[in-house]
Amino acid sequence: MVNSIRENRQPQLGGAAALTSLECVAAVYESHFTGTRATLPLRDRRHPLIKRL
Repeated sequence: MVNSIRENRQPQLGGAAALTSLECVAAVYESHFTGTRATLPLRDRRHPLIKRL
């Protein structure tokens, strides 16, 4: 990340990749809590633990 800033370029793993990773993790939680298969993209993108409060 620091090199990307210094070299004025995008990091190798940018924001889009991070969002994809987070959605996959959220899908794992969703599947666990519901006992069903989660499909991507998620319809409800709220944090999976917040939805359970």
